[in-house]
Amino acid sequence: MKRYLLVFFLSLLTLLPSCASAPSTPPDWAGPAQNVTAVYPAEKFIAQKGTGADPNAAQVNALAAISRYFESEVESRVSSVQVITQQNGTDEAYLKVEESGLIQSAVNLFALRQSETWFNKTENQWETVAYIDRDEAWTIYEPRLTQKTAPFMTAFRRAETEGDPLRQFVSFSALQDSELLTMLDFALVLHPRKAQAFDDVRSAYAECRNKAEAAKRKVILAVICTGDYENTVYNALASSFSGHGFALARNQGEATHRCQAVVTENEQKMQAGTFFTPTITVTLSGKDGVIFTYNKGITRTGANDPAVAKRRAYIALGKALQETFWDTLVQDTTKVQK
Repeated sequence: MKRYLLVFFLSLLTLLPSCASAPSTPPDWAGPAQNVTAVYPAEKFIAQKGTGADPNAAQVNALAAISRYFESEVESRVSSVQVITQQNGTDEAYLKVEESGLIQSAVNLFALRQSETWFNKTENQWETVAYIDRDEAWTIYEPRLTQKTAPFMTAFRRAETEGDPLRQFVSFSALQDSELLTMLDFALVLHPRKAQAFDDVRSAYAECRNKAEAAKRKVILAVICTGDYENTVYNALASSFSGHGFALARNQGEATHRCQAVVTENEQKMQAGTFFTPTITVTLSGKDGVIFTYNKGITRTGANDPAVAKRRAYIALGKALQETFWDTLVQDTTKVQK
């Protein structure tokens, strides 16, 4: 799986000032790593020591260590496989995140703090600890996560009740939002215990791919074109569906769904040449009737040779279909989910 870059934008809203000079006695966290853990226990804090030639360098390195912590924790905690077997035993959902870093842009860790800065004479370096109070950070992050997960779960339940398998495929496919998974992964690192409250969301996300595939297997599509030229429209529509893995019918009799395209060429013969301003209406139907209608027109295209003009017009129409048909279907299917 593709490895993503970890990006942090740390907003130091409650950063504690470091000391300008070394304390008279070493702080409790000074010395071996277990001292940091003793002062900032892992179940309550995320804490990392930073060292440097001056106090500022120590602070910067401590913040960098916090970032590295998140990356390593995502790899160790989230690199897992979650398998959910449905009651009928046929649908299994897998959530596998391998060798992945946390994709997190514009994350403001308002609860990030730093300890006093101390000069370690033995090591001849400045030292400090950057830390996050997990409970404090969670009170800030949890509402953001809920704002993302609540509409997802609403859309997921709607997708489960969608009666047409083609639209159900589109609905479940649209729910595979990497940003949502990123936020869930971040929550798991930030507060593992409280992040369990969102296990149902993670499970639902894991099911989306397999539910989409199960719906797709129920669809056999017949593409029918009226007014096509050199199979340009047919090829554009057929590739839109086959590109997403749908089976195309060998004959209309075996089809579960029909994609009916009607082209109006709007030909004009003028002194300057022959011109076409084609429009197309695509009607997608299932067993219960029409489930989607698409309309598109392109600008006037012409040439001295009528055959050349017609070919140019259909090429432009085919390109427009390839660029907009599927996206329009997705927007139409998911608009009630937003």
